[in-house]
Amino acid sequence: MALDIDAIRQGYEHFNRTGRVDLSLFDPGAEFDARGRVFDRAVYRGHEEIGRYFAQLSEIWERQALEPLDFVAVGDKVVVPVRITTVGKGSGVQTTADAAHLWTIGDGKVIRLQIFQTREEALEAAGAGGR
Repeated sequence: MALDIDAIRQGYEHFNRTGRVDLSLFDPGAEFDARGRVFDRAVYRGHEEIGRYFAQLSEIWERQALEPLDFVAVGDKVVVPVRITTVGKGSGVQTTADAAHLWTIGDGKVIRLQIFQTREEALEAAGAGGR
């Protein structure tokens, strides 16, 4: 795997610090597959669409933090269970939810990022079933 786990970890740190995704980690033709989300299920392609998706989050949330709970390497993929904490814009209501991200790496860049509801779903999609 050419893109190491530290780069992905730094990507989470960057997001938590700035509220923006670090597009330098992503291949220009990368896909962000958000169909595993509870709402706004869609696939975003390329830096422009991915950047726009994450920029829209700041319209909904006053703050959003992604706490990686683990990093599990599976070949050219990395499964990251995350705890998501959000504070609603205007309401100030805080919510917390767990999810899992599946990062697929190719030629030193992220070529696909998928969201899953659970760690188990992400591990299965990565080909690591009962890990």
